[in-house]
Amino acid sequence: MSQTLGELINSEIQHAIAQEDVPYPDDVVVTRPNRGTVLSVRLTGEELSRLTESANAHGLPISTEGRRIILAALNGDDMTQTMEAAIRATIRPEYLTGPDAPLIKDSLAA
Repeated sequence: MSQTLGELINSEIQHAIAQEDVPYPDDVVVTRPNRGTVLSVRLTGEELSRLTESANAHGLPISTEGRRIILAALNGDDMTQTMEAAIRATIRPEYLTGPDAPLIKDSLAA
């Protein structure tokens, strides 16, 4: 008697679970391309909570979110510049050049 699709999938899942702790063969080398260095960072509980919230919001693991934030900072992706670009794209130009324009610039710099 042949297996149904559900039975076949369940069988494969069980086989994969049973193989979880089987070590890789000796000739297999596990690598992380272009990422040979590990950085260890100490965070306060509050900082870790904020990083975790950010990671969850982006649907990323915590370490990936930390890497994303670090690379954004190193690449000069300043949040103020991003916010200013979004405001400029949203607000009509005459409001950005009117008498209150310095107030907008001051609030972006804060």
